[in-house]
Amino acid sequence: MPNLFKMSLDKVNIKLNLLSGRNKTNRQYFINQLYRNDGKNKFIHYFWLNMTALKVKPTSFLNKEFTLLDKKQDRYFLIVTILIFSILFLNIFKPFNINRWYSDSRFISFLRLSSYGVVVALVYLFTQFPLRKVFRQNTFSIKSFILWFLIEIVIISLIYIFLYGNPLGNFFNDFIFSLKYTLLGICLPYSFAILVIYYKKHRTEIESLQQKISHSSHSQLLVFI
Repeated sequence: MPNLFKMSLDKVNIKLNLLSGRNKTNRQYFINQLYRNDGKNKFIHYFWLNMTALKVKPTSFLNKEFTLLDKKQDRYFLIVTILIFSILFLNIFKPFNINRWYSDSRFISFLRLSSYGVVVALVYLFTQFPLRKVFRQNTFSIKSFILWFLIEIVIISLIYIFLYGNPLGNFFNDFIFSLKYTLLGICLPYSFAILVIYYKKHRTEIESLQQKISHSSHSQLLVFI
């Protein structure tokens, strides 16, 4: 192994154990471990830890914490993003020939297409706040987040059927149809909002890490002087 990446065996084992999901505060622990070094190659150690994370087993990955929707402001950002995107996207691009599903005037069509986005936003407002509180889902693992996301899609699909479809008709076919287009319509704005939240979160962590390293280097310089 190149000299640049030399680490003692016990430190590597500690980091691998943390990466495997045995410690829920692994990221903060990683950062704390960096300052136990002698002030050399801190960014290299941090880079090494993130590269080692690629070796985590799938089961361990699914059990890792998903913290991007822990804060209320991030959940509100998700809901507002989905609402605005859905209204604009449906009315401008009219995907899946959605404007031909009903025969109505331009204004009524605008209201109907916009109502799809409003319904989605209201469902997420319900599932991300009171429903999470009822089921005590203050935090998610990746596995529970995926399950929760699928439950939200099912709820939206059912509401669409009762509002815009015929629940007394061919319910199964209508449900599959609604589920398919709900999933396709939600994935893009949902993914975009999650990526923005992820970027903001890690930018804050990097800035905090840089400040700590700068402060640590300054303190070491004062001691040396």
